[in-house]
Amino acid sequence: MSTATNNFHNTALRGPAYLNDVRMVTPKGSRRGEPYLAARVKFLQGAKNPAQGDPDEGYLVNCNIQGPAAELLNQYAGSESQIWAVVRVSNLSSSIYTRSKDSKYGKAGDPAIANYGRLYAVEQLYVDGNKVYSRTDEAAEADSQAQKDAPRRAAVMGDQHDDSSFDDDDIGF
Repeated sequence: MSTATNNFHNTALRGPAYLNDVRMVTPKGSRRGEPYLAARVKFLQGAKNPAQGDPDEGYLVNCNIQGPAAELLNQYAGSESQIWAVVRVSNLSSSIYTRSKDSKYGKAGDPAIANYGRLYAVEQLYVDGNKVYSRTDEAAEADSQAQKDAPRRAAVMGDQHDDSSFDDDDIGF
């Protein structure tokens, strides 16, 4: 068993979301780099009202899309299709800014917050209401087994605790 410890926390979101504005981004200016895939991901929140469709409330995250998720979603870059998916996003961060113009979300000069993250997994994908992708049970089971087999250690307030008995099923993963 490994004695390595993690000295950081990583918050992640997993759930149903709409993927809006899937696009290829080419960095400009002094931070030139490789083009990457990005999207605005709106995680759904609150009770669904059948008469109104999905709720208006949600958590909006501007995401860079990486790994196998980028390969899967690349074909929808620039598409006007309605994309609904169950996704996982990590490396969340936020920044505060001042709005430069009026919009339906606020007036110019109002403070606002932007959320950023990295979309790294797609569990289910629906395009225009048609299911186009779903992770197989075998792949999900292999991931689950790999997580259970990996040694886990946590540093809590400076003390070392072995949490290898902790089960991801207890928290809804």
